[in-house]
Amino acid sequence: MVRNIIFKLTLSILAVCLIFVSCGQEPILKRVEKEFEDGNFRQAVFLVRHHLRRGGARNPRLLFIAAESLLKLGIEGDAENYFEEICGSDSTWAPKIASILQGKAIEYMNRGANTGGRRFIVQAVNYDSNISFGEYDLEAGKLLMEKRDFKESIIFLNRYLSNYPDSSGAAEAMINLGDVYKEAGQNRKAIDIYRLLIKKYPVSRFVSTASWNYENLSIEEAAKAIEGGELDVAENMLVHMIKSSVNTHNLIQGYFMMGEIYSKQMFIQKSIDCYEEVLKLNLWSSGRYSERAKERIEELEESK
Repeated sequence: MVRNIIFKLTLSILAVCLIFVSCGQEPILKRVEKEFEDGNFRQAVFLVRHHLRRGGARNPRLLFIAAESLLKLGIEGDAENYFEEICGSDSTWAPKIASILQGKAIEYMNRGANTGGRRFIVQAVNYDSNISFGEYDLEAGKLLMEKRDFKESIIFLNRYLSNYPDSSGAAEAMINLGDVYKEAGQNRKAIDIYRLLIKKYPVSRFVSTASWNYENLSIEEAAKAIEGGELDVAENMLVHMIKSSVNTHNLIQGYFMMGEIYSKQMFIQKSIDCYEEVLKLNLWSSGRYSERAKERIEELEESK
């Protein structure tokens, strides 16, 4: 009998405690939400901090409102601390946090506060790498390239080019995309991008840099292809490079390598023609490639 009474009393006490806890949580959340909706951001932060100092539960929704209020007040460091705590305990909040930071990034960039905008871009991407900044995806791609996060940088730059192909920033996005592929060791993709930039934006200020990178990478990758027995791949690279190049040294290297390819394929006359182009470009003077070209021509003539 006594045990039953004690048991019932215990249940009653627990029920009362639960009621107090729920009543204590609900009002504070509603009060904070109301202060935030009314634009009283300082009061919203005060209520949350007071609640936490008193040992109140660290409700993610409360912390989120506090963080958003702090951002409205320009207190970014404290806001970021709350965001980190929320996401650390429940990662499902990450997209919501990213969305808030995305809005701040675009707001800052729109008013020309690029330093702050770039800072918020990086923070937003840390929470959600699939987020978009619209016309500022170019800036996001460049930032991620600087951080050597090549995979994400490629996503942002490609998305920018897909959405804004005729914009004033398209050529810049493309040169950056080529550079990212190059830095990531994907030279053949970089070659394709540089070549496309030269063709699509012939009067862009980035064309000279793109041409330099395109030609040198083409020669480098063609040499690797020849060594690996990919003669058709090497030939295709060099043919395109030679057609667009105005750099004598690169043309000399290109024709010499073409001569090597045709020689391996037993296209004797084609090989001789390429070596003769090397001599013409050297104005029939001496030089490393000239001397080797003369030797190759003599050997091929004898083999006929």
